[in-house]
Formats: sequence, C-alpha cells, structure tokens
Amino acid sequence: MKTIYLNLAKCLGILLFLLASALTMSAYEQTEWVSINGLQYEITFDSDNPWEGSATLLMPSWDWETGEMCHIQYEGWDTDSILYLPAEVNCEYGSYPLTTILSLGGSSDLKTVYVPYTVTRIENGAFNNTSLESIYFLEDEYYGDSTPITFVDSNYGTQDGIFKGCNRLKRVEFNRPINQVVTYMFMSCPNLKYVYFNSDNTPLDSIGVCAFANCVGLTSISLPNSVKVIGKGAFANCHNLKTVNVPNSTATIGDYAFAECHQLNNINLNSSLQAIGAAAFLNCESLTSMSIPNNVSTIKDFTFYNCASLTSLQLNNVTTIGNRSFAGCNGLTSIDLSKAQSIGEGAFIGGHVYCSIWGTSYLTDSTNLSIATREEQYDPINGSLKKILLGEGISVINELTFSGHVPDTITCMAPTPPAYSRTDGRELTFCNQAYSTSILCVPQILVNDYREAYGWSRFAHIEGITILGNGDVNGDGQTTVNDVTILIDMLLGSNQPDKFNAINADTNGDGLISVVDVTNLIDKLLQGN
Repeated sequence: MKTIYLNLAKCLGILLFLLASALTMSAYEQTEWVSINGLQYEITFDSDNPWEGSATLLMPSWDWETGEMCHIQYEGWDTDSILYLPAEVNCEYGSYPLTTILSLGGSSDLKTVYVPYTVTRIENGAFNNTSLESIYFLEDEYYGDSTPITFVDSNYGTQDGIFKGCNRLKRVEFNRPINQVVTYMFMSCPNLKYVYFNSDNTPLDSIGVCAFANCVGLTSISLPNSVKVIGKGAFANCHNLKTVNVPNSTATIGDYAFAECHQLNNINLNSSLQAIGAAAFLNCESLTSMSIPNNVSTIKDFTFYNCASLTSLQLNNVTTIGNRSFAGCNGLTSIDLSKAQSIGEGAFIGGHVYCSIWGTSYLTDSTNLSIATREEQYDPINGSLKKILLGEGISVINELTFSGHVPDTITCMAPTPPAYSRTDGRELTFCNQAYSTSILCVPQILVNDYREAYGWSRFAHIEGITILGNGDVNGDGQTTVNDVTILIDMLLGSNQPDKFNAINADTNGDGLISVVDVTNLIDKLLQGN
C-alpha cells in the first residue's frame, strides 16, 4: 500500500508539473516580423491572447546579397522622401499599435518623418546620423491628448543621442508631451533652427547634458514651463543663439549650459532660480545686462568669463564670487559688492582675456567639460571699472582680483582691513597704476588701520568718509545697554573686547571714539524706549 501511495504521489506531481509547464508555455511572448515599405516591424504578443500586443519599428532589413542595408521604399512619396509611420501594423493575428521606434539607421534618403500618437518610446540613437530634415510628433487627432513619449538616454557612456549628428535636421515639432530631452539628444545638429514643445501638461522637467550642444543654427528657443533643470553644456557652442526663456519653474542652470553662445543677448533669469553653474555663460560676448535672482547666493568659477559687452550687473544677494567669474567683463564701469563675503582670485580681471572649452565633442559620463586654453593680459588701459564698493562682510581679498582696472574710487566698508591672500611670485589685488592713482575710501575712524595694513598700505591716496555708527559696538546685530558699557570701558582704558566694531562705535562719524559717542548712544537708547 505504501508503494502505491508513493507512485500516486509521483504521478500527481508529474501532472502538476506538466500543467504548470503548459500554463507557462501558453503565456510565452511570441514574436513576428512584418515588412512594410522596406521597414521591419517586430510584433510582440501573448500567444494565448494574440490580440494583446504592440509593434516595434526595427532598422531596415539587411540585404545579405549586397551586404548593405535595404533602403526604405516610400510608396507614393519617393520624390520627397516623406515617411508616415502607421499607427497600427498588420500581421497574422491582427492589427497592433506601433509603440516603439528602435532605429531608422541606413535610411540615407529620408527627409521627413511623421510619428503617430501611438508611439510612446524611442530608443537611444534611433535617428542619429540620418539625412532627416524635419520630424513631427503627432497628437491623437480625435482626442487631442496622447501618452507622453519617453526618449531613452545614453547607456554605458555611449554618445549616440536620439538625433545626434543629423546634419540636415532643421525642424522638430513635439505636438504632444515628452518625458525628457535626454543627453546628447540634438547634439551637433548644425542646421537645427526650430524646436517646438507642446507645453500643455507636459512632464518635461529637464534639458539633458549637451542636449543642444553645437547646434550653431539655433537662434532662439522657448522652453516649457515645467523645466526645472537646464543641464551641463545643454546649449554649449550654440554660437548664433540669441534669445532663451528660462521658465519660472527652473531652479538650476548647469555648468557650461550657455558657454560659447556668442550672440546671446536676451536671457531673463526667473526669481525661482537657485543655482548657476560654473562657466555657465562663458564667452557670451553679446550679453549686455544681468540681474542675479535673489535666491542665488553663489557665482561660481568662470561663470561670466569674457562677457565683454556686459554693462549692467545686479548681484543682489550674492555673497560668494568664484575665481575668474567676471574676468574680461570690460563693459562694467561700476560694481556693487556690498553683500559679498568672499571674492575669488582674479574675479574681475580687466583687459584682454580668452579661453575655450573642451569636451563637448567627446563628453561621456566620466569626462567633464573643462577649460581647454586660456590667455590673459592685464592691461590697465582696457580695464573699465571706475567705482568699486566692497561691503563690510569682506575679510579676505585675493590676488589679481581687480588687476587691469584703474578705478577712480575704491570704497571698502570692512571694519577690519581685509587680509591680502597672495601666492609668492604673484601680483597683488590691484595693478600698480591703481595703487598710485586710485582713491581708497574707508570709514574715517579706520583710515590709520588701512594705512598700516599689508597690501592696503600701498595706496598712495587713502581718504576717510563720514559714517554715522549705529551703536552696535559688539556687533551682535542689536544696540543695547551692553554696547554702552563696552564703549565706556574702552574710554576708561579697559581692554578692547574680542568683538569690537569701531565703525558702529563712532556714532557721530568724526573718526574718533569719545564721550560724544557715548552720549549719542545713550540718547539713541532713550529715544528707542
């Protein structure tokens, strides 16, 4: 009996295995290939439910006799090479929606493509290096609302790009939403002039790395309001790009984003912007004005390098300015750095400067855009700054910061002369001619301090300006009885406290600390009460 039960159990197990195998086999995805007008379509479907499937457009079939790709046949459109991709592809089991485009490589005479609303995925390199001149992504003509298209980004460091190297491409219309403009998507399309985005409910939130790099034919572009990030080198080397709208949603402009856009003269940065990348506007020689949004606190290295036509600059809440960030901006005649706390080396070099960028033709995930060459001549004749205002937050000033300029006046409000940061064998902050002819204006009470401080003592002309101190002697941000006590101790010969703001203590601005200042401070407190 025991043997019989074991045999029955084995049989039952075998039956269950065969049943499971049959179910698995029945759910196996089947594939069929169909050739239409010289194009191959791969039809994928569940063999149990063959009516549930989709079609993928493959590259044209290979001619094994000639060893070449078969050219697309355009039926009635041979002359114009216009390709209307079908929304549905017919095969043995019925009609299936075309949902994916893998590649149109080998179609050397292709000029215009119309992509149906059913397509929801386009693989990396699908159209690159073709003779394509225009492409239209169509919306559903009946319902007017199509599923967004997903463009597959570059993988494993490849540089294919969806349309990269389409030398004849002139016009692209996204008449339906898209998910992203991916890395290298339109890179090196020199004749691209018009790109239209359907901004209605689009999920597009970023412009990828070098997406439009080297598109020298592009003169203007309007980005959808959904874009939050403009990626690294997105429009680098677009030499003829003149106008760009930065949407209100944009929070970040990446490194080198508009570098070498020589004709760019109209770009408004929205109030939501929070970060501007290094060299973002490098060599934008036609840019005439710039107002940095209030949320941006840092200008990185080389950001506005050689923007020679920049005549109007509002830094607003910028506290940190990077190395060479405004070098070569010889159109600036005055600069307000009242809120700056850190100014990088050579930030405002005047005279002749030049540099170029490297990497846009060879960029991979492991190779960053970088400065390729640079030459600089600090010629005082070419420097344009006539007025420089340094705020009280400056504690260190770097070498070469204002070389090439001979200002009429330099005003520094720092309560302690900022330390000179100098590398052996390098120049000081200002050029020699500035030290001999420019007038350094400092609060009256600090004149002697600046005359004795390293670097600042080189100025031949140091003048005091009247500043009415606010009474915040200890610099804690408020004026209280404690400030009166400290001031009295100072007059009685007590030791000076660690935090003592001489400018604030000089309440009458006469350059001295006396009983008059104590009286003024007490009156100020009594009036406040």
